[in-house]
Amino acid sequence: MSNTHNATRSVYVEALRNVGNSEVGGGSDNAVIEELTLKLAEAQQVIAFNKIELDRVRAECDACVGEYERAIEVKDEQMMLMRVDAKRGGEETDQLQSKVLDLEHSLNASEVRVGELTSQVESLQLELESSQALVEQLRMRRTQSAANLDQQRAMHSHRTLHLHNYHRQPAVQTEPTGCRQSTSRAPSNLRLKADAPDYPQSELLECVDHLEAALNEYNGDGFSTKSEKVAIRELKKIYGFSSKSADELFPIVLRDNNLGGDAE
Repeated sequence: MSNTHNATRSVYVEALRNVGNSEVGGGSDNAVIEELTLKLAEAQQVIAFNKIELDRVRAECDACVGEYERAIEVKDEQMMLMRVDAKRGGEETDQLQSKVLDLEHSLNASEVRVGELTSQVESLQLELESSQALVEQLRMRRTQSAANLDQQRAMHSHRTLHLHNYHRQPAVQTEPTGCRQSTSRAPSNLRLKADAPDYPQSELLECVDHLEAALNEYNGDGFSTKSEKVAIRELKKIYGFSSKSADELFPIVLRDNNLGGDAE
């Protein structure tokens, strides 16, 4: 655009210079007018060209301005979106910070709970160990009880066998005394200990009757509870072993009367 303006200026300067030279040299006015007309036509062409160029440049400027404005609008939209994103990001950051605080609180509570559970587990472990020790003791006691039960059963079977043999001994008819007439049966080889109490004959015979009645209730497998108690009571009375237990009494009676072989 600057080059076109300079070219137009050069045409006018050249035309004025020619007019001046014509006046000085005494040239014809028509020639000057014709020359000026030609120069004016050239100047008009230059002006028309300059207008075209100016319109082109203005169009380019308008296009640039439009692009710039659109770019500004796009930038504004982007800035607005960025502000919205920033606001949303700030809100999300606040939410995340709140969640982090909640998680920290939950973590602290969980650590406390873990500590409590650990303490409970340790306590339960101690209780388990104590229970296992108690179970082991109970097992040992059960084993011992089973052994004692087997021993008691063996002794009961042994005692029952000897009492059965004792019951099968031949009976004797007792002689009547001045105190009592009796037809009771008694073992023929029943002997009292030397230091046994000196009971009257009638009382001893009554004890033998009670003992025989208890033995008669023997069913082949063992005494009933009642008959066994009667037999024990009468034997204690006859032998004077009031402090002896049944397990101690029967072997002594059987041994002293040679019943059932070795009864220990």
